[in-house]
Amino acid sequence: MGAGLEKESNFKERDRRLKLRQKQDYDRSHRARVMDDLADGDTVWVKVSHKDASRPGVVRYKAEEPDSYWVEVQGRLLRRSRAHIRRRTRETERTESGAEDTSKNQASKVSKPKVSENVHESGSVIGVRESGRVRKKKVDPEYVYY
Repeated sequence: MGAGLEKESNFKERDRRLKLRQKQDYDRSHRARVMDDLADGDTVWVKVSHKDASRPGVVRYKAEEPDSYWVEVQGRLLRRSRAHIRRRTRETERTESGAEDTSKNQASKVSKPKVSENVHESGSVIGVRESGRVRKKKVDPEYVYY
């Protein structure tokens, strides 16, 4: 009987190691990561629907469901999974005047980045976003654009 118990314990240990290895491989190939918990009053970006961009919000409290939070977005209280919530950084917390917002509980207004476009002598269109990111689009000089 002792040999049967030894085989069973070896099997369980080997099975545990294989499952752990499979989880590590899956997480690595799918870029899975553990997200930090959020505190009440944290300012966040919230995905409201799959069509819209993220909107600013404030975490009100942790929900009973795992990895879920109640977040106030545009005056509405929504329950969202942690996967649909991103912590806002100090860089993104700006008021309309451009000064930093010192209050963590105040959601700021967010606008789409403005793009200024210029045509370079090489024929490529150069756009500079408000964030400073430069976009270059190659333009074929023989193609007629309407």
